[in-house]
Order: sequence, then C-alpha cells, then structure tokens
Amino acid sequence: MPRIPPQLLDASFYLYRSSEEAKAGAQAGGTGVFVAVPVPDSSGRILVYAVSNKHVVMKLGCSVIRVNTLVGGTDVIEKDPAEWHASNTDDLAVCLVQIKEAVHKIKAVGLDIFVSKHDLRDDHIGVGDDVFMVGRFMNHDGHLTNMPSVRFGHLSMTPLQILHEDGYMQTSFAVEMLFQARLFGLSCLRVSGAL
Repeated sequence: MPRIPPQLLDASFYLYRSSEEAKAGAQAGGTGVFVAVPVPDSSGRILVYAVSNKHVVMKLGCSVIRVNTLVGGTDVIEKDPAEWHASNTDDLAVCLVQIKEAVHKIKAVGLDIFVSKHDLRDDHIGVGDDVFMVGRFMNHDGHLTNMPSVRFGHLSMTPLQILHEDGYMQTSFAVEMLFQARLFGLSCLRVSGAL
C-alpha cells in the first residue's frame, strides 16, 4: 500500500463529552473526519462538516471537537449533541463547523473520496482490496495534541445488510484489520436532504 497522504491525518479530529475533557486529553470519546461539501452555484465556496458515528455522538454524548492548531497546540470546537444531525438508517452523524483557517491545522476531504454505488456496480471495489482507517488510538493518541493513527487491512466481504444494535439494517462492508474483523457502514454522504 502506498504512503498515506498527510492531509488525511489533518482531516481527522477527536471527540469528547466536554471542553474540560478535550483540554485534558481524557481517555474517552471518539474520532471523526472533516468533509468539504461544495455549495451549489457559489463559485467554489465550500461548507465543512464534522462526520462521525451516531453512537459516539448521541449515545456516548461525545460531541465536543478537538483539533490541532498551526502553532502546535489544540483548540476546542464546542458542539452540543443537539447540533449534530443523525441518520435514521446508518451509524452516521454530521455537524456543520466553522474552521478558523489562521488558527486550525485542518484539511477536509472531498465527497469524491467516498465510495459510491457506482463504484460497486462497476466492480471498482472488491474482496481483497487494501483498506485503511485513520483515527484515534486511545492508549497512544497524543494526550494533549491529536496524533491520529492509521490501521491497515483488506476488504473481506462485499457489502451486505447487517442488523445494527439500534434495530435497523445497515449496508456494511466486512473489513479485516489488525487481527480483528470490524464492520463499517456504507454511507453515501449527501448532506442536502439525506439527513
């Protein structure tokens, strides 16, 4: 697998239950990714959304975002769980965020990086393909600064319907990663109208 582009590390963020936990680097919470969504008919203007798992934001109450700064520290973006929009059919939550470009060391991934139904139909993605995930390794997460880790694996099963613990069927990929199987939801992020 080729080296992971550094901007993908800067697209991740950490989630905590409170600003105090975020500033202290508490060993609880979750992670997510910033996504850039173009504003239609606005000549290049984008909106940045924080995207994470619904169970992290809603069930665990981890809605406060911690990001790295350009000068080496961290900053907190305070969000209440009520400010996040949760999907009814996937383990997915999104929240519009305001990024301070002169302060925050943040990159946002474009929608083109996500898997689409077209990719599956045309057999662009299949069993055995390399996969990786960027996120928070709880025991070695940088404590007072975000230091995301990258884990590697392979796609072990094509998309299938898995019963989510909240009672709905979620289209998911089975992924073999670091000696354990994990299921990740297949979600086509469409902020306008889907959530």
